[in-house]
Amino acid sequence: MDSIIVFWNQMTGNPLLFLAVTLTLGVILVNGWTDAPNAIATCVVTRCMNPRSAIIMAAVFNFLGVFVMTLINATVAETVTKMVDFGSDSNLAIIALSAALFAIVLWATIAWVFGIPTSESHALSWSYRQCHSNT
Repeated sequence: MDSIIVFWNQMTGNPLLFLAVTLTLGVILVNGWTDAPNAIATCVVTRCMNPRSAIIMAAVFNFLGVFVMTLINATVAETVTKMVDFGSDSNLAIIALSAALFAIVLWATIAWVFGIPTSESHALSWSYRQCHSNT
């Protein structure tokens, strides 16, 4: 419980960190509303599963996928860390991350409106790389 209180104090004491956390939640929301329908559409349309069962299955396996991969492998986090290096300037890193997350939310929302399929993980790596190359 202490770690949550420490996190909350850090987040409220640093507006950039608060912005980054808020944008991260925005990316998770956008990713959920754009990827979840694709994951269950075939099962529901072909009537292999009813919508409720398909949604429950998608929720359980999406959670398990993240949980298991986090336990097994930290390669993605290490790759992102190696891909961009802001040195010791944590504010610059948070600004770049916030810009990348904002770009993802904006791009995914616009693409969703026009029915264009997207990948938020590819958008993150591209926009984060662009932020780093422009600094």
